[in-house]
Amino acid sequence: MNVTTFAQMQNAINNAPINVQTTITVTASFNMTGRITIPANKDIIIKSDGTVRTLTRASGVTGNLFTVNSDGTLAAENIIIDGNKDAAMNVDGFLVRVESGGIFSLNTGAKLQNNTRTAAAATNRR
Repeated sequence: MNVTTFAQMQNAINNAPINVQTTITVTASFNMTGRITIPANKDIIIKSDGTVRTLTRASGVTGNLFTVNSDGTLAAENIIIDGNKDAAMNVDGFLVRVESGGIFSLNTGAKLQNNTRTAAAATNRR
């Protein structure tokens, strides 16, 4: 499924089938005007088309940009997730938060950048 807006991405994730890997291809850079949750039993790949695209935190979005719930899976490929730290004020969340039992993969060409909060922790659970 191709997306060019936050609303389209949210809709694609909401409608992704349970326990089936779903690829969402970003065909234009856009502002993340809300937060995305990857629910349990959803397996989502977010990637750019042939050009590296950027998902940028919109001002006013202060929490975690992406949250991967327990038993949810998110992979980022060939895409930039940008925290927009110079414009997004009072951010109290991470670019990606992974709950216990969730999986996040930062694959080839993917980058997390410009967030005001940083933390790194990983546990191999599988």
